[in-house]
Amino acid sequence: MKHSYKIGGMTCDGCRGRIEKALNGINGIDAVVTLNPPIATITMEKHIATEQLQEALSAIGNYTISPDNGENKHNEGSSCCSFAPQKPVVIPKDIQADGIYYCPMYCEGDKIYHKSGNCPVCGMNLEKKPTM
Repeated sequence: MKHSYKIGGMTCDGCRGRIEKALNGINGIDAVVTLNPPIATITMEKHIATEQLQEALSAIGNYTISPDNGENKHNEGSSCCSFAPQKPVVIPKDIQADGIYYCPMYCEGDKIYHKSGNCPVCGMNLEKKPTM
């Protein structure tokens, strides 16, 4: 069985990845989540209640899931994950900007990394701090 669900509270690719991973962690589910529109397409071996899907999403953040009635409207005004940008990255003056990376979602505030990769909190690609 294939069903579509609206996802609330998701506005970044980090959220999308976390939601997809959580849904795919439920036995008997193959989920594909898209960001725009915020929809989860779930193939199930047997029917799984929406409440069980919601429990999996509630465990990872402030996300909601509900049956998609074909509306596919984007959730205007919804906030992203709990680690939405708060302030710009501050690089200590004694560190040169070459080879310094940061999470564009500012998950860990102004934490910096000295090599590229993915944020350990949200999974977003780390961005290189521009050199001047």
